Amino acid sequence: EIDTSWNPNSPGQINSIAIDGSDIYVAGAFSGTIGGQSRNRLAKLNSTNGNADVSWNPNSPGSVSKIAINGSDIYVGGAFTGTIGGQTRNRLAKLNKTNGTADASWNPNSPSTVSAIAFIGSDIYVGGSFNGTIGGQPRGRLAKLNNTTGAADATWNPASPGAVNTIAISGSDIYVGGAFSGFIGGLSRNRLAKLNSTNGNADASWNPNSPSTINTIVISGSDIYVGGAFIGTIGGQTRSCLAKLNNSSGDADASWNPDANSTCSVIEISGSDIYA
Repeated sequence: EIDTSWNPNSPGQINSIAIDGSDIYVAGAFSGTIGGQSRNRLAKLNSTNGNADVSWNPNSPGSVSKIAINGSDIYVGGAFTGTIGGQTRNRLAKLNKTNGTADASWNPNSPSTVSAIAFIGSDIYVGGSFNGTIGGQPRGRLAKLNNTTGAADATWNPASPGAVNTIAISGSDIYVGGAFSGFIGGLSRNRLAKLNSTNGNADASWNPNSPSTINTIVISGSDIYVGGAFIGTIGGQTRSCLAKLNNSSGDADASWNPDANSTCSVIEISGSDIYA
């Protein structure tokens, strides 16, 4: 049942949501009034009444695809280029959770769109359509950045042949999905790969081989839930837009088949429930 009292009423598309206690951070392509305040592509909303925080306004100059929280920092990625949070930034920025200002020393300067952000300790894994210098290193669609300096890890370079839309992490394993087809992490993979967090090598035994684009990956224990535009064989089973894969073998669960009738963009898990 929809909470009728919570209505920020965004003037445009929302691409990503991150929750921190009673604060709801939203990112997208909107520009105008949201939660009673004028905001461009980024807003911090109250979880109870939907009102926008009057003091948090990074004011992104372009579309934001992903927003993610790590401690007191808000990392945002997208297609924006220009002033955000008071600093000039290209497609990636690290914002203060309280006042929305951009970190003056963190500037990886991505050459093209960033669509995915994930964390392990002090490392920030980012994916997108970029192909060029990011964090001071030449990288193709995937990079591992330092959370303090923004510098790219000099040795971690899976070099995806196509766009990366989503990243999910389990221990030392980095699961990536997107529109790529070809060599990534030294092995040929189609739209899904499992990479080592230290050296960037692809896992030789994990190859679900998706027939089309992957948009979202969520991990629950030994299960990897994936959603996208695929229709056909993935992990050895015929699936439409949603599949549940084994984290070791990459095989699809033979009994789990929601059989979605159209593209899946987002998956979230709450207890034993899967929201798509």
